[in-house]
Amino acid sequence: MEPFDKSTIKNIRLSFCSIASFSHYQQALTSLLSLRDQHPNAVLSLLAIDLLPPLPDGIRALSLADCIPAAVLSAMRRRYSLAELCFAAKPFLLARILDETVDQAHYIDSDCLAFARFDPMVQQLANADLLLTPHSLSPIPDDGMTPRPLTLLRSGVFNGGYLGVRNTVQGKAFLAWFSSMTQQYAYNAPKEGMCGDQRWLDLVPVLFPGTVICRHPGANVAYWNLHERRLQVHHSGQLTVNDEPLLFFHFSGFDIKNPTELSRYQNRHEVIANAPLAALLTLYCQHLNRQPCPTSDAVTSLRRRFKWRS
Repeated sequence: MEPFDKSTIKNIRLSFCSIASFSHYQQALTSLLSLRDQHPNAVLSLLAIDLLPPLPDGIRALSLADCIPAAVLSAMRRRYSLAELCFAAKPFLLARILDETVDQAHYIDSDCLAFARFDPMVQQLANADLLLTPHSLSPIPDDGMTPRPLTLLRSGVFNGGYLGVRNTVQGKAFLAWFSSMTQQYAYNAPKEGMCGDQRWLDLVPVLFPGTVICRHPGANVAYWNLHERRLQVHHSGQLTVNDEPLLFFHFSGFDIKNPTELSRYQNRHEVIANAPLAALLTLYCQHLNRQPCPTSDAVTSLRRRFKWRS
């Protein structure tokens, strides 16, 4: 990988954001606090889909009403489940943030954890309008294990758990188009060609030429690309991927109640005791356990109050 130029990125005004419902508060807070550790001068925002406890210093809460016009939001509430609304709200959140005095807005899913500064990604986006992370950079083996090639064909080329947008005319034009799609077509309906907001990203490099693809091996590492990424613990204690720093890991499908299983969505990668992946999952559990966890009764009560579909 090309080394990043510190002089290029030191004056870039950064914003990181995430979206979560009350049931995912623990994960979202863990994710944003890890970003605060790496980028203490960045603006950090959490879009609260329902109600969330008070946030720590340095992290602000935004509501759906802060980001989405009332009439549009009302229709989206009727149309979507809670999870689908989280998908659909993403471009509205990013557009709200770009209305402020920031140069770049980086969205990251609540079930991610940052391990190093995003400087290589920040530098790449500094010369583009949009930054996407593909699910994988090399073919997934077609060997009957999950995920398999058809898995990604159905879910999309790019992972929606990360999206970087620069405050440019084209960056804002992308968000206007993206939000027009997600306010109506962000269902979790693979048979109808939709996987939340994610499948729309397949079209982005063609529709918006200022799009760049992040190929840093340490970006958005997850079960869907571990077949090509060698996770190691450096002698200094730093986690690396293919000899580059691990920027952030995406713990999609991970359950803290089953900490020796990487994800409920895969059976390709076994978690071997004392291996780097096992150490990574243990570390993530430690970070999660430092944050308050909502009770199941509280989650059920909120779901009834807001009348979300299951």
